[in-house]
Amino acid sequence: MRSLPIRDAGQGMPLQAAVHIAGWAETGGQAKLLVQQGLVTVNGHVETRRSHLVHLGDILSYDGEELELTSDDR
Repeated sequence: MRSLPIRDAGQGMPLQAAVHIAGWAETGGQAKLLVQQGLVTVNGHVETRRSHLVHLGDILSYDGEELELTSDDR
């Protein structure tokens, strides 16, 4: 499992943005479709709401790859 370091994650970030930052989608539009089609899981549960807030420690999964959101605050 790899980690996805994100800045200013205290408030959480939309799932769609995390999918895009993770490199699973080339554009925000593609990220939106992946989420809405139920292809992304958050902590083992399918999440279809692209605006769902993900937080530090959450585990995202897509196409057999898992990543954990970690802090990149400096």
